[in-house]
Amino acid sequence: MSAEADKTFHRVHWVTPLAQTWKVLAVIAVLLGLRGSEVVQTLAEIAEGTSILITYGLYIAGGVLGVLAIAAAYCWLAWRNMGYALDEDYVEFKQGILFTSHRKVPYDRVQSCDLAQPLFARIFGLGVVTVVSAGNSDAHVRIGYLSRNELNPLRDQIEARVARARGLESTEEGAPLAAREHSALTCAKVATKLIVGSELLHLGTWIQMGFALTYLVAVIVAIVMLDFGTLTQSLSLFGPALVLFLAVVARTLHLMTDLIGFTVEATPQGLRTTRGLLNREVTTLPVERIHGIVVKQDLLWRFMGWWRVEMIVAGGRAAQGDNERKSLRGMTLLPVASAETIADLLGSVVPLTAREASGPGLLAKVRSLAFEPVAPRARLLNPFEYRYRGVALTSHLLLIRSGWLTRTWAIIDRSHIQSVRQRRGPLQRWRQAVSVEPSLVPTISLGHALVCDDLTPAAASALADELRASTRRPGQHTDTAAWYRRVREERGAPPEAREPAEAEAEA
Repeated sequence: MSAEADKTFHRVHWVTPLAQTWKVLAVIAVLLGLRGSEVVQTLAEIAEGTSILITYGLYIAGGVLGVLAIAAAYCWLAWRNMGYALDEDYVEFKQGILFTSHRKVPYDRVQSCDLAQPLFARIFGLGVVTVVSAGNSDAHVRIGYLSRNELNPLRDQIEARVARARGLESTEEGAPLAAREHSALTCAKVATKLIVGSELLHLGTWIQMGFALTYLVAVIVAIVMLDFGTLTQSLSLFGPALVLFLAVVARTLHLMTDLIGFTVEATPQGLRTTRGLLNREVTTLPVERIHGIVVKQDLLWRFMGWWRVEMIVAGGRAAQGDNERKSLRGMTLLPVASAETIADLLGSVVPLTAREASGPGLLAKVRSLAFEPVAPRARLLNPFEYRYRGVALTSHLLLIRSGWLTRTWAIIDRSHIQSVRQRRGPLQRWRQAVSVEPSLVPTISLGHALVCDDLTPAAASALADELRASTRRPGQHTDTAAWYRRVREERGAPPEAREPAEAEAEA
């Protein structure tokens, strides 16, 4: 207890409690605004003289000042009771006044350490460090807000202690991993015009924009050609249509700004992605958490030769902590790129166990494999998609292709498969087909991409037996330091700069 009491907790920025409670204050302000006109009207009706209005006005002003004073006192107390500490074995964060919360995450359970700078926080030079643990989102530690000068040093300290807990305290040259932050190697950077073009040519964007625009034009034509009587009746139709159209435009712009500046780097701590024009996010993934990739191509992207790459990451469901959408965003390796760029990146950066499906000509090699097709009797179940679906095995990889409008190629490291399930629905029993579903360490849902559907019973049994044999094979542990050195060598990067302390020790 004495050691716990003597522990030094560092305080976060004073604006943090206000940022956590501003929504409550905004709701109170909105309620007061909605009722404000009624209050003024009531006061005007009951007032027989100016003095009564002034009196009630003073009461209202006093109430507002009282609410602000209570909010200020609460924020000050909350800030005084909020802080973080880096223990020898844990990263800790405590907060709360009446109901306190004190979270500890062991360094050996930390999955990644991410940075986030929302728009308003970024304006004032603030950000948040999120320590992602192996549990669900409630087990993560969110430290913030912190000043810009504190963000990177804190992340480096945590990553250095995580590396030490995993026995990876130093690289081959003997320097601490966290001291190699300046050695981050840029592997890919997506151009802004490519991101804008990919969103404008996305089939989903066209469908949403087309529906909203058609609705808006139809309402305008109806208002002009038909007699709706009053301006209020016309606006009652035009308003919702305009709001829907603006919502679709705003969503498209948000997706663009969310990906602008997308950069992939190899760091001593793992694979790091940076994204965001307004809200900046930096995610670092230890390479051992990457169990495979999913390459997707939208219908309209085929004319441009564009593809999207997502990672199958262990524990990815809670990687960003808030919801599934953020988790999927955090698992993006490349939002859009050509086949050559993807092949180059996967060939030297993504640590897949086997090399058959990596290196130059990735997609050509994948297409050249002998894929097991859909059972002939099951083609009726998917008349448009069956010719694009199939499954293939190499010595270390499971490859699944699917999709009709959106082409999908899933490349999974077989050593990470935990179990295999065979299932048949009523229609599959009718058409004599079987689906094989490999299970990985809990990840975000990638939908149909990880299911081998509608195989013949013989092919499904053979595939399931092969995959079950993979579960009994010990997987290869990916050493982060060795992976980082290999990436630098394959990309022709100069040797890492040695720290002054190292040079003095050698002298």
